Amino acid sequence: MSFIAVIRDFLWSVLVRIDVFIDRVLGPLWRPLRYLWSIIKPSRFSAFTLLAGGALLVATPQGRELAMRFDDDDVSTFQAMAVFLACVGWFAFQAWYWARIAFYFEQGYGHRQGDKGRKWAPRFYAGAAFGFAAWSLYIAGRGGLENATILALITAVTGLAFVVFLVIRVPLAERLGFGGSLKSEPGDGQPTAFADLSPVSKAWLTGSILFALVMLGLVIWNPVGIGQWFGAASIAFLAFGHIVPVGSALIIRSRETGAPIIMSFLVFAGLISAWSDNHAVAVAKGDGAPDFTQRLSVDDAVDAWLAVNGGVGPTGAPGAGDTARPVIFVATAGGGLRAAYWTAVVMGELQKACPGVERHVFSISGVSGGSVGAAVYATSLHNGMAPAVSELCGAVDGSAEDIRTQILGTLSDEFLGPTVAAMFYPDLVQRFIPWGFLPDRGGALADAWNSAWHKACGAGAGCGAGDLDAPFLKVAGTPGAGGGWQPILLLNGTHQETGKRLIASNIKVTSDVFLDAFDMHAMVQHDVSMGMAALNSARFTYVSPAGRLVRAGDGEGMGHVLDGGYFENYGAVTSAEIARAAVKAFEKRGVAIRPILIQISSDPDLPARDQPGGAAADVEFLSYRTDLAAEKPGGIANEVLGPLWGILNTRTARGVLANKTIADVVDGLKSDPHRFPAAIDPVFVHFSMCAWTDGRKPPLGWAMSQRTRKDLEEMIGGRCGDNDNAASMATVIEALKSPLPVGCVSDTPSGALFCQSP
Repeated sequence: MSFIAVIRDFLWSVLVRIDVFIDRVLGPLWRPLRYLWSIIKPSRFSAFTLLAGGALLVATPQGRELAMRFDDDDVSTFQAMAVFLACVGWFAFQAWYWARIAFYFEQGYGHRQGDKGRKWAPRFYAGAAFGFAAWSLYIAGRGGLENATILALITAVTGLAFVVFLVIRVPLAERLGFGGSLKSEPGDGQPTAFADLSPVSKAWLTGSILFALVMLGLVIWNPVGIGQWFGAASIAFLAFGHIVPVGSALIIRSRETGAPIIMSFLVFAGLISAWSDNHAVAVAKGDGAPDFTQRLSVDDAVDAWLAVNGGVGPTGAPGAGDTARPVIFVATAGGGLRAAYWTAVVMGELQKACPGVERHVFSISGVSGGSVGAAVYATSLHNGMAPAVSELCGAVDGSAEDIRTQILGTLSDEFLGPTVAAMFYPDLVQRFIPWGFLPDRGGALADAWNSAWHKACGAGAGCGAGDLDAPFLKVAGTPGAGGGWQPILLLNGTHQETGKRLIASNIKVTSDVFLDAFDMHAMVQHDVSMGMAALNSARFTYVSPAGRLVRAGDGEGMGHVLDGGYFENYGAVTSAEIARAAVKAFEKRGVAIRPILIQISSDPDLPARDQPGGAAADVEFLSYRTDLAAEKPGGIANEVLGPLWGILNTRTARGVLANKTIADVVDGLKSDPHRFPAAIDPVFVHFSMCAWTDGRKPPLGWAMSQRTRKDLEEMIGGRCGDNDNAASMATVIEALKSPLPVGCVSDTPSGALFCQSP
């Protein structure tokens, strides 16, 4: 026998043994799976909707916040729970009912005889709807929802009772004398066409569609009111209950016609997506805003700041008795509502501890949720809510709590319900209409912010000067206009088509200061509302869609704007650039300043190695056995998911790098006074967010519980991991309250000004 024949026989024997192994070992394992698929396949739309909805509720940070409706001050727990259970019950009934109809068409009316799997599958779907709801409530409890365990138990018990009713409904009806009125199986045989649906099923389908159209109209009319009345979790279950009958009916038609109708709809939606886009960045309504072409440069803004804060003196340079003027540059990071609220806590506490500080806040650079907090703060300043003072950190004329109460009150509302309502109704329907005209979920989110602003304002004085729906340039104001000062706002988005920063600001965004960044106003040639400017920075992945940029006048498309965190999540790059340019401008004018650079971060998982300065300076950067091991490097499906995780983590890494760069620049200024001679004893402080001792973390999204908000307010007064927020606040207040004497001399040959504190 030849060598080749031996090899051939050997390989054949191996294949035979593999075949025997598959038949004897894997066969018994696959048979249950094939049986399970034979059950799921006919009712796949109910199963898919349950799986997708369950994944949304329990496997995503946004889904885990849906239940925060039960923590709303304006809604009783009983009302919220009643609406929630009604919506879950609606979805559960739809999943059960249409799964049964699907089985009829697949295997006939007698499909359940002797087959417990097919008999119990629809009941399982109904129970699973309540199960996912109970699970989401339990998880919400870990995020700070009070009485979550009780609410989850109520939901689970209600679900069990619902399933029991489905089991005993026919015998119960017969016992009560209703006969077979609750029995939906008409007899033997198998329906084959849509027309074979029973009159009850046709009526139920028609009613479900009409109900969906009513909900669509209501959400288009008032997305904020409808979304907040139902709550995010309830509106999600209600929408699932509308999707199931429509999808199931389309599958029935597909079976009848042999055409893949659902797939055809999805392909159609993809083909028309260029025309169905309803996410255009809207032009600001109202008037009174300055012309965007007349905005100041950074140099002009420095002159305006000096005019408000006392000028440069008669000699144009500090004299022997002068002090370095404190100038604050704030960078605030992204992180949904927790970032917005944390920004409000920090700025509100700063206003409370040092009234008049807003005159010394030169700029605020925000990303995502940080931009929302900055926008609410700026709107409050525009409405005159900061108390009048005769001197920095001095006695106030009025209440120092007004502005803090307003910004915290605005950001205490529930913003996820309106967003979810718009997502599942007008936004979903719009995907199948080749003309983008329905309102979108991004606009609903911005409207919810504005509604919350007015709730917090109430009928109080000073609330009518301009809200979050007013033009950005009107509310942010021209720096120094009218003899007052409002901080320069720099709200950072990301330009989708280039990956560069797209900055909305009340000053010109020029390349000599902001390297490789676009000016949003110059790009679209029009103003937007304050809320829209914040939204463009806070287009949180999938929760808020990419905004379509359209140039005024000719309607030319200029690309899309994404969440600013795609570029870097801290706002630190932009803050460093304006701080550098401002320091140079002050130096050019012979004014010594004390730069105070503030970083507000909102990542409770930020490891010690990513903390700039302080205790983290002594931490070994590559602490492989601790930090990196705890981060559980990806392993499952890493070939597919690895690049995605890498891109997502890079945005945070760039922010950390920029944050550390600012801290390093401040250290450099201290050690090398000739680098920026007019910058005297600069200060860098970091206000960080961290997990609590019980393991809870502030949720990432657009809903927070009362408990989380209260804990964040308390976080400003103590340590947070390796960072001491109380010490950071004390450092800023001390720098503001304690004038820093300065003396400056001119180097005759070069003409440079050299300043130092004795």
